[in-house]
This record gives sequence, structure tokens and C-alpha cells, in this order.
Amino acid sequence: MEGSSGFHLPKITSEGWFGFSLYAPEDFPSPGQHIVLVQIHAWDHSLPNTNITITVHVEASGGLMLEGAYGVGDGKKDVTVYTTLAPELTKGVWHDFILYCKFSNDHTGILRAWVDGAPEAEPTAEYTGINLGNGGRNLRQLAEKDGVV
Repeated sequence: MEGSSGFHLPKITSEGWFGFSLYAPEDFPSPGQHIVLVQIHAWDHSLPNTNITITVHVEASGGLMLEGAYGVGDGKKDVTVYTTLAPELTKGVWHDFILYCKFSNDHTGILRAWVDGAPEAEPTAEYTGINLGNGGRNLRQLAEKDGVV
């Protein structure tokens, strides 16, 4: 799954909620493979390149991971969150994910994740006071300028 704020899609401006479910078959992923399950890009046409802002992935070791990053429009990223959601992706079952993000280039960003029915008051992972997004310029200010907000 990929979330983006490209030309033909609704803009991801200052914050967003994303939900998805996936079934992990017994043979998924193959041992030793790094697999990205979801990636969210924060992008604006004024920036020359984008970076992946949020990913949920399975490491080669089998761990289910959450990553949040910040970039300045040069295609590179600085990782601000890298945490384990589960030591291993349980196979043969459905998994539910909810992600909340607030983009920031001034250390006021938020990234929260809930996995497999975690209560709203107790996210599986929660990070505040971070830089998050492709913040060469403030995405909300750009959206306001473009009349999107």
C-alpha cells in the first residue's frame, strides 16, 4: 500500500489518519527478506524530490517495524522514528493497522500506530516532538497557499 499527496490525489497537508489490514500467509515473507508493507509519502510540487515519510515493514529478522522520517526535498531522509511494533509478524492471520501522523519541520510532529486492536488510549507506538515529513517548507503553509486546506 502507498499513500501519497501527488497531483491527482487528495493532499496530505498537516496531518492524516491511515488504516489498512493485511493477511500474512504462513509463507510470508520468505525468511531473510525485508518487505515494505505500507509507505506514506509527504510531497509538494514545490520540492524537487520526495522522501518516504512513514513505512511499516518486516525486517529480514522477521520483526514488524515502524519508521518515520524527515527530508528537505532532496530525496534523502533523516530517520526520526525507528521502532518495533512486534518482534515477529504472526503468520496465518489478518493484521489491522491504524496510523496517525502530524507533519512538522519544527519538532512538533507526531507519529502514532495502533496494531491489531490496540485501544485508542494505548497506541502500540507513539512519538511526539519529532520532525516528520518532507519539510523543505511547511506543508500546511503550502496547502493553504494552494487553497487546499
